[in-house]
Parts: sequence; structure tokens; C-alpha cells
Amino acid sequence: MDDSLLGIVTLVAISVSLAMIFHLRVNSYWLATFVSTFLSVVILQIIFYIELGYLEPFFLIAMATSGIAAFVVSALVGMLIKAFRKNISDVQ
Repeated sequence: MDDSLLGIVTLVAISVSLAMIFHLRVNSYWLATFVSTFLSVVILQIIFYIELGYLEPFFLIAMATSGIAAFVVSALVGMLIKAFRKNISDVQ
């Protein structure tokens, strides 16, 4: 597994886990999406900093592109949780 694929897998894993936590705890869809996106990007950059030992020169570009990906993942997870909540409330 090369470094770029490992970074993508790490980003998706962090994004999915944070999105699940925030969408289950916070009632506002957009607030949960933006907070989990922001934290995913920051945590990913901290992991890269720890791994490399320095802040990469293009970290702003990396934050922007990973932010887009994390936002999409968080929005999709939020939609799934919202649909799951609706199905649960319909059954009861």
C-alpha cells in the first residue's frame, strides 16, 4: 500500500467515525457535518505532522482537498443516520 492510498484510507476512517459520533449526538445536520469535517481535517494533519516530524509545505492545499472529501463523507453518513432515525421513529 503506497502512502497516498494510506492517507486516503486514514481520512475516510477518521471522517466516518467522527461523522457517526457527531450525527448521533448533535441534532443539527449541518452543524454535525461541519464540525466533523473540520475535526477530520485537523486530526489528519496532526497525524501527518507526527509521522513526518514537520508540517508539510503544501498543508493548506492538503487541508482544502481533504476537507472536500471529508465533507462529502460526513454528509453521506449524516444522510444515512437521518434516514435510519426516520425509519426507527416510523416503526415505533
